[in-house]
Amino acid sequence: MTIREAMLRTILRGAKVLTSLGQPGLRVEEYLLGQICPDGGFADISGKSDLYYTSFGFEALSALSPEKATGISGRLTDYLRTFGVGGQLDLVHLACLARCWAKVWNGQGVDEDLRSAIAARLGEFRCDDGGFSLFPDMPDGSSVYNCFLALCIIADLSMTNRPDDRIAEYVAKCIIPSGGYGNTVSDGVATTPTTAAAIAVLLSLGREADGSALDWLTEQGSDGAFFAVEGLPMGDLLSTATALHTLQLAGRNIDHIAEDSRRYVMSLLCDDGSFAATNYDSSGDCEYVFYALLALGSI
Repeated sequence: MTIREAMLRTILRGAKVLTSLGQPGLRVEEYLLGQICPDGGFADISGKSDLYYTSFGFEALSALSPEKATGISGRLTDYLRTFGVGGQLDLVHLACLARCWAKVWNGQGVDEDLRSAIAARLGEFRCDDGGFSLFPDMPDGSSVYNCFLALCIIADLSMTNRPDDRIAEYVAKCIIPSGGYGNTVSDGVATTPTTAAAIAVLLSLGREADGSALDWLTEQGSDGAFFAVEGLPMGDLLSTATALHTLQLAGRNIDHIAEDSRRYVMSLLCDDGSFAATNYDSSGDCEYVFYALLALGSI
C-alpha cells in the first residue's frame, strides 16, 4: 500500500466518524465550503487562494461530501491550470498540485500529457544521495520530509517506475540515538512529524519500521495528544495525527489511547467549523481539518 492510499483510507474513516457526530460534521463541511474562493482555490489564513491549503481543503471536502467536492471540480480545474506543470513550484507545492490533480482525475479521467510533465518535473528535485530536495538542482538538499513528499507525488501520479532503494537508504541514515528521526542526516533532534514520515516512507518501500523509532514515537504521547518534540509542555494536532496514523499503519496497538485522543481532537474544533493546531489557538484552517480527519480515522 502506498503512502497516499493509506492516508486516503484513513481520512475516509475519519470523515465517517465526524459525520456520525451530526452537527459537528455539518459545521466542518460548511466551513470547508466557505473557504472556496471565486477562482476555485481554497483560502489560506489571510483569505487568499493558496495551492497548499487547496490540497488539504479539497481532500477533506472530498472525504466529507464527495458530491459537493465533485460539484466544485470544474472551478478547481481552472485554478490548477494556472500552475501549468509546476515549473515555478517547490517540492511542497508540486506535491499539492499532484494531489489535487489526482483527486480531479479520479472523476474526470487522466490528462496523460500533464501527468507525464509533472512526473518529469519531479526528477529535477532528485539529489546525489538518493533523496529529494525542496528546490530543483540542489544535489545535497535531501530531507526525510522531501522523500515523503516525493513518494506521495509518485503515488498520486501513478508513476510506473518503482522508487529505488536509495530513498530508503537515505531515510535510514537520519535516525538518531534517541530512536526518533531528524529531518536530515545532520539533525541532532528528532521530531514527531519527521519520525512519522520516516517510518511511513520505509513501510511504503517494503522495509520494516525500526522498533526503537516506534517506541520513541509512542513515548511522545500524553493524555491522547502527541508532542512535536520531546519535552514540550503540550501536544498539537499535526503531531497527534501523524503519530496515530503511523503507529496504526505499523501495527502498534493504540486502543488504550483511542478515547483520550478522540477527546483531544474534538477539543480543537472551533466555533466556525475549523480545527485549531493546539488548545492555545482560537481558530484553524483547512490543513488542520485534514489532520483532524486523519487522527479520527486512525483510532
